[in-house]
Amino acid sequence: MSDEERAQRRRSPHRIPRRASEEEGETIGPPPQAIGTSLEQLVRHLGWGPKTSAVGVIADWERLVGPTIAANARAVASDGSTLVVAVEDPAWATQLRWLEAGLLDRLAEETGVRFERLVIRVRTR
Repeated sequence: MSDEERAQRRRSPHRIPRRASEEEGETIGPPPQAIGTSLEQLVRHLGWGPKTSAVGVIADWERLVGPTIAANARAVASDGSTLVVAVEDPAWATQLRWLEAGLLDRLAEETGVRFERLVIRVRTR
């Protein structure tokens, strides 16, 4: 590669600039951050906060509520403030209504998502 070709590559608009060393006293852009911090900032910036976090609650339902409840009730939807849970047996609907406050507290403690209420739907077979 000739000197001229090397110089052309250095001037290319597609070249990614290197971060200047601290010894030179010059930096490019903000300092690096942990990926979790960056993702949290992105989620807040895009307005995804509670609704996106609710998806995590639905996906991790069994771990959050335990195998007994998960075997009889399934989180199916959320609008960010309300969690919709489906059951097949009306007795489980009644049981979950009794457990609602404790379940909401546990979900908030484990995930940081604070639902205002549960909506329990009985599905017929």
